[in-house]
Amino acid sequence: MPAEKLSDLQAAVTYLTDLPYVEAVGMVGVCTSASNAAYLAAQDSRLKGVATVAGFVIDQDVFTATYGEDGIATRREQAAAAKKKYEETGESTTITVYSETDKDAANYIPFEGAFDYYDNEARGNVPEYKNELDVSSWENWLSFDALTQASSITTPTMVVHSDESALPENAKKLYEAVQGEKELVWADGNHYDYYDSPKQIDNAVANVTRFFRTHLAA
Repeated sequence: MPAEKLSDLQAAVTYLTDLPYVEAVGMVGVCTSASNAAYLAAQDSRLKGVATVAGFVIDQDVFTATYGEDGIATRREQAAAAKKKYEETGESTTITVYSETDKDAANYIPFEGAFDYYDNEARGNVPEYKNELDVSSWENWLSFDALTQASSITTPTMVVHSDESALPENAKKLYEAVQGEKELVWADGNHYDYYDSPKQIDNAVANVTRFFRTHLAA
């Protein structure tokens, strides 16, 4: 729910800026949180710096390419039905989010290891994680469009990405559209390396730290 996420982030900025020992607030957005960061940076001038790392920078073209117009319409219908069911019964309708075997999953790639990060207990499949999508959330998800926010961003922005991370062309579009001071760090590794690979994480942290020290500690 992009609008509610934006409200939460703005509340966090309010809380932090009201603390007497906080001089400036920045945001680091990894994967989809990069899109959330774009919404925040575009609409909250209190933010002094923003960095995206392996950003899943969403726009409507991504949804059309992924699901097709008919697929989008079907998912919107499913969302409406799930919402109605919840209102009437209190029961949620869920499907699998990431799967290499379930064709009805929200994200289906039939290759072994495609979603190792989410399946592997040594990586992202911790006990607290549920590989489930509430079907009623399709409507909000399919309305998400971070690139529409990019040209309104004047906050100093760093984009850390790689050719093998998700939507590299959209990461470049985000960077190009930002109106404030900006820096593009094009590195290596795949998308999930930026979740738990020391090499890619260390590189991202070093660059973001350098950038934030310049813009948040001025």
